[in-house]
Amino acid sequence: MQRALELAAQARGQTSPNPMVGAVLVKNGKIIAEAWHQKAGEDHAERIALKKAGKSAQGATLYVSLEPCCHFGKTPPCVDIIKQSGVSRVVAAVRDPFPQVSGKGFDVLKDAGIEVVEGVLEKEARRLNEVFFTVHEKKRPFVMLKWAMSLDGRTSDDWGHSKWITCEQSREFAHRLRSWHDAILVGVGTIIADKPKLTVRLRDFNRTQPACIILDPKLDTPPDSPCFNEDHEIYIISSPIKGIALKNKAEKLIQKKAKIISIDAHNEKFHIPTVLKELLQAGIQSIFVEGGRCVAGSFFEAEVVDKIGAFIAPKIIGGFAPTSPLICNPSCNKDFRPLQDVAIKTIGSDVYIEAYLTL
Repeated sequence: MQRALELAAQARGQTSPNPMVGAVLVKNGKIIAEAWHQKAGEDHAERIALKKAGKSAQGATLYVSLEPCCHFGKTPPCVDIIKQSGVSRVVAAVRDPFPQVSGKGFDVLKDAGIEVVEGVLEKEARRLNEVFFTVHEKKRPFVMLKWAMSLDGRTSDDWGHSKWITCEQSREFAHRLRSWHDAILVGVGTIIADKPKLTVRLRDFNRTQPACIILDPKLDTPPDSPCFNEDHEIYIISSPIKGIALKNKAEKLIQKKAKIISIDAHNEKFHIPTVLKELLQAGIQSIFVEGGRCVAGSFFEAEVVDKIGAFIAPKIIGGFAPTSPLICNPSCNKDFRPLQDVAIKTIGSDVYIEAYLTL
């Protein structure tokens, strides 16, 4: 099963909206075939592995990192080819949360006389497909919040300058994190101050760029922003477009191929759960939040952050007040954020901390 999970992870960032799945066929104590799902719309891992094995799959055990599907989507049900293959046993890591499958795939296999075992490395399998499980169980996109700060908790100096806090290796890894998500989200303040492209810039990246999402209640995004020159979808979350001034701004941004989603804002702040609901309906299943303190704080306040990635550079910036998104209201115990599955590693000269706020 560990091997199945390793295989599945090779397609990280490439299978959305499908989960990552790996499959391993074992017979007489030896692996006879293995495969992983590589891209949405293409054959699933089980089908690829069984095709490789051919007649030798008779009497084998199939290890798969997710319950085999039992419905027609872009490909036929995996349970059909499993039944035809002569596999005698299926070991699955975790039940599929998708309602059309959840438990039904196992039932079909059991009815065909195939032994089914589930729950092997279940936690690891859920973590691997954390996006897929969040979408189907919480009905919203998975949210990862990333920031970079100095040792004294600054994400910028007192004049708002933040380039570059972290080392080159950390910045490259941050692009890797971007590549694993459907969209990158920032506030309009970041667009105006930093003029970012909001793209993945990796030598081995040859897939569709993540979408760009901008929280911009007054449609202040400049139409000549560098992000409009890139090959990615752009969604701008705005207040309802009322009045000539806002309509004119909207028209200019739409001409730049931006898709505007209007949501009510209170004191120029959006209700983040509503934003997430709208983005999920637009097909965005995972969001990499790179906004400043206000944007990050709004996601923390809404309690929708699933995972954090913090880069800490061995630098002292100094200044009058910390700017870290972690500074919510430290005097209140209710604002403490317990973290789970904390991982700490060094990247170049920096320390990187990754952890979960939810299971």
